[in-house]
Amino acid sequence: RVLKPSPLASAWVRTRQVLSQFSSVSSKAPRVLFCGLEFKPAYEEAKRQLPDWDVVAVDRSQVFSTLNKQQFDVVVPLMYRVDKAAIDAAKINGASLIQQFGTGLEGVDVEAAKTAGIPVQNISSLEVGNAASCAEFVFFQLLSLLRNPAQLTEAIKDRQLGTPMGKTLKGRTAVIVGFGAIGQELNQRLQAFGVKVLAFRD
Repeated sequence: RVLKPSPLASAWVRTRQVLSQFSSVSSKAPRVLFCGLEFKPAYEEAKRQLPDWDVVAVDRSQVFSTLNKQQFDVVVPLMYRVDKAAIDAAKINGASLIQQFGTGLEGVDVEAAKTAGIPVQNISSLEVGNAASCAEFVFFQLLSLLRNPAQLTEAIKDRQLGTPMGKTLKGRTAVIVGFGAIGQELNQRLQAFGVKVLAFRD
């Protein structure tokens, strides 16, 4: 099952709670596997929050063999594709939770995890600023398309005014496909600039 998203500050507290319910670990320190060497701050935060746990990170190319050979209580997917084979290997070696350090679960075979009896949990994008960050990046790209910052920078260097001719967002119509946390954050910014917004959500 997919558990309710946890805010960043309580994600590892929630992880402890989940393990106490599902894990058969006795006196040994629980083990956490980060499936990749990306997002180093996430790994460091886990080690800080769980000083008495064994937190390990391996390159994505080594994840499957590591899951096959070693026991981990918590699997953190990051950008790794946690498919049925990976889940089965993790289950055989005692995995009790798949905890994404972020919002995206598209790389996790949730149905396979459900069949294996391993709960899946992510972190709310509204709590950690992920949605706002993504929305601001999209907004930056929109303004860049209309204002051509590269040419503008060159014009300023050459002490030229009025070139390139930019365009405004005001009065335009934007279509947001998917109206989750990111879409809602983007909607707020677009409307503040006088953009008519059409949004679709399954």
